[in-house]
Amino acid sequence: MKRELTGILAALFLLAGCQHGNRYAFVDIASSEKTLLRLTEGFLSIPDSCKQDRKSFLLGEGIPVADILLYGDPCQAIPDGYAADTLSMAVFMDHLHVRHNRLYTDEGSNYRILLLGKDTLSMDELLRLSVLSSEGAFIGGKRPVAVENPSDSVSFFRTVERVWMNGNVMSGRTPGSILKAADVLQDMKTRIQGVSYVHRHLPDAEIYHVRYDGAEPVRAKLKFRVSGRRPTVWNPDTGTISDVTYKIRRKKTKVMLDLVPGDDLFVVFCSYADHHRMRYK
Repeated sequence: MKRELTGILAALFLLAGCQHGNRYAFVDIASSEKTLLRLTEGFLSIPDSCKQDRKSFLLGEGIPVADILLYGDPCQAIPDGYAADTLSMAVFMDHLHVRHNRLYTDEGSNYRILLLGKDTLSMDELLRLSVLSSEGAFIGGKRPVAVENPSDSVSFFRTVERVWMNGNVMSGRTPGSILKAADVLQDMKTRIQGVSYVHRHLPDAEIYHVRYDGAEPVRAKLKFRVSGRRPTVWNPDTGTISDVTYKIRRKKTKVMLDLVPGDDLFVVFCSYADHHRMRYK
């Protein structure tokens, strides 16, 4: 009886995702392994003559991950380690919602901050901004200084003053400082120049497409905003799936990769990160 109870407690401990003082995200082991099997079978079933299809297969999984939503100027400076999407007026006005301080589109993509890239708005745009801010969205970028219809000027600037009194609406601050205020860690961080990434999210997996366009081979330390899941490296050119050294600390997973110019790889986090298999040099 004591042995059975110990086994049950160990299983609950594993599912809770807590080990060695690190508090990991919850990992449904059975569901994760099912997802991993589906991804592996799909990836390996693509022949060598269709290498591009392997990449397209993984990039077609899940939903894109970006922390910043740009409204207005799409060329605003984005801090390293974060990704951004542009927002159309139609989505801004009718298909953007706030839940738990996150901005959600109808398709399910979600973001942590909204950056305004224009300082002239219509009254309807400002009122929509007022609703989003009152619901808890973090907003930064340009503070409106002009209204499209001059007849709305009085009510427009009164509304601007009211909206910009909210603590979650910040002008004169960099996107990086706003993300820090919203407690948003970098999604992927490295000191190596020439490394870029695209992140896709599934309920039971995180997929990072990593490219290296540098001029020399490097040994790169990459930090991913993932915890509780074991990373593996998927090479669409060779059709191989390889283990990689890694370490999980403070809600991030550190991975060491040997990269050569032109590398085009995927780092896939899916299986539960068993601490007995963790290695990092």
